[in-house]
Amino acid sequence: MSARLTHQVDDLIGQYRITQRIKSGGMGTVYKAVNSFSGTYYAVKECDVLDDPRRKSISRAEAVATFRGESQGVENLKHNGIPNGHSLVMPTNDLKVCLSCGNQVFGETCEICKPTRDSLFFQPATIDERYYLFMEFIEGDDLDEVVKNLPRPLSTADANRVLEWIREVAGILEYLHGQQLAHCDVKPENIRISQEDGRLFLLDFGLLRVEPEPGAQPGKKTRILGGRRTLKMGTEGYAPPEQVEGNPGPASDIYALAMTALHLLNGLDPVNPLDRAQLLEKDPAELVPGLQRDPARLLARSLHPNPAHRPEAGEWLDMLGNGDAVRDVLPGRASTGSFRPPTVPRVPGIKWKPAAAFLAFFLIAVLWWFNSGPDPDKILYGTANVGAVYSAPGDGKVIQRLAGTEQLELLDIGDKADGYWLRILKIDGESAKGYVRRRSVTIRSRRSAGSGEEP
Repeated sequence: MSARLTHQVDDLIGQYRITQRIKSGGMGTVYKAVNSFSGTYYAVKECDVLDDPRRKSISRAEAVATFRGESQGVENLKHNGIPNGHSLVMPTNDLKVCLSCGNQVFGETCEICKPTRDSLFFQPATIDERYYLFMEFIEGDDLDEVVKNLPRPLSTADANRVLEWIREVAGILEYLHGQQLAHCDVKPENIRISQEDGRLFLLDFGLLRVEPEPGAQPGKKTRILGGRRTLKMGTEGYAPPEQVEGNPGPASDIYALAMTALHLLNGLDPVNPLDRAQLLEKDPAELVPGLQRDPARLLARSLHPNPAHRPEAGEWLDMLGNGDAVRDVLPGRASTGSFRPPTVPRVPGIKWKPAAAFLAFFLIAVLWWFNSGPDPDKILYGTANVGAVYSAPGDGKVIQRLAGTEQLELLDIGDKADGYWLRILKIDGESAKGYVRRRSVTIRSRRSAGSGEEP
């Protein structure tokens, strides 16, 4: 065994051989281990807080009571969405631990803090037992990993698949709540999809709580299985206000379930304070396009700050069992939770926005052609007096000066601004652009058929 307090790969715990260290946190370290006789894999949680002298927040008696309470609770749970589990106690009368760094000591000197004195070690009699919780290992992906690979925004099919997962979790919670238990740590990280058959499993029962029996005196609070009430109270963002204050219950699981659903559907993370504010302030129908009105209301009720106003798990089962909770929405149209008919009738096969834009462009082009195209009846011929060519009627910007001898071909455009304006088509036979004042040109003839007189 390594000099570290926790186990390493290939260590044996009874007949179980460790194959992988999964994670550490809270009061235990979790490993993957295989039964040397049966070949069955287990998730093994070790209560490694017992012998670490650096942890002053909990006594050994409290740690043992809480850990054994979790083990006893898990052993009694029988549901196809909860891994089977059992506990194991191993005697370890020969263990010594360095008081300075918390490492295991095999001789008289700590390999990390040497040199030290014998008085820095726990005596063998102080540490007499180690506690382990064994649960059936579920090979698969946790939803906190799945959510990272979901496309945004979700397709209707993906959104309904997510809500089917949530419905399965609601079924597990209905079972727990029927046993007068509350999980108290529902979140994507603790929900796993089985690689074998696609079933969902709820994991990590370290915060399992017992509810008061029906008919108990008013005001009686939940209790931790064997432990104290001041331990960690769930995960920030997923834990509702009453759980943070130390009084969780089944309604706390419903709040966490709603946060889990919105995180999967929308991508906002409840652990992030800014994201959490949006999840609590916005209508779920606004956060999830296409979400039908009744599921949206269920989500909103589940996040109510008063646990008495939240629905039960069975209501989630009923609501999500009545067909798809999310349906298609028009591209670019935000969902409001209820669908209103479009103001413009839709014709199958026609995309109205592109068609309307094309029609408007066509009409503008036609009008421009009629108004600005050369009209033979309005073309004039003349000779320039001394004057100037302007960029537009009424515009003071001169783009060319006239000498007074140019032969002009012009278009009569009528009364503009403070005088009559003529549009230049040619100057001395060359195409040109611009406008001149009528009084700066001597009109010689009009192109109009049968009319050669000057206006």
